[in-house]
Amino acid sequence: MQIRLTQDEFDYLLSAEFVPENIRKSICDAVQKRSTDKFGEEKVMVEFSEEAADSVREICGDQLPIKGFDINYALNSEGKILESLIDKFFTG
Repeated sequence: MQIRLTQDEFDYLLSAEFVPENIRKSICDAVQKRSTDKFGEEKVMVEFSEEAADSVREICGDQLPIKGFDINYALNSEGKILESLIDKFFTG
């Protein structure tokens, strides 16, 4: 399955401490194309198997309640990225 990530989402996955090294490597290896949309935002297209996508979705889902909310239980900036990644890596 092809997944279009923003550059911020891609960078987050590569730098997040909770992402295991083997998944980080698979994300780098999965890059198919980089582009810029009409608003100037960089996009990274990655190709994943459903199994690999499920793994990424699961680790992001595990991290969301730990780091994704502020003191008022509203999504913080990290939570917004995690929620977006959970949606994008949904295999349905």
